[in-house]
Amino acid sequence: MIGAIGYVPLLDVYEQIPALNTSATPGPYNIPEVGLFWAVDPQHQRQGYAAEAAQAMITFAFQQMRLRLILATTEYENIASQNVMRKIGMQITRNPLPKPPWLQVVGVLENGAL
Repeated sequence: MIGAIGYVPLLDVYEQIPALNTSATPGPYNIPEVGLFWAVDPQHQRQGYAAEAAQAMITFAFQQMRLRLILATTEYENIASQNVMRKIGMQITRNPLPKPPWLQVVGVLENGAL
C-alpha cells in the first residue's frame, strides 16, 4: 500500500480563516465543510502520488458530487502537505488566530465549473 486519500467531514470555526470569511466580523459558529485528506508512506513520498490522487478526488467531488469547495488542513511545519495543496491549485491561507491549534494552515479550492 502506498497511502490513503479520502473525503472527511469538517466542522470548525472556518469564518476566522480570511479566505472563507463571508462577513465583516468572524462569528463564533462552527461551519460544516468537506475536507480532503491524504497520507503517503514515507517510502513513496515526493513522487507525486498524493497530488495525482487528490486531483482525481477533486474532479469527482466537483463534477459528480457538485461540491462548491473543498478544504485541506495541516500544520505550519508540514511543508510537504502545503506543497501538495499548491500543486493541486489550492489557495493556501494561514489562520490569523492562535486557536484552535489544529487549524493552522487551510487550503481552499473552489469549484469553477458550477
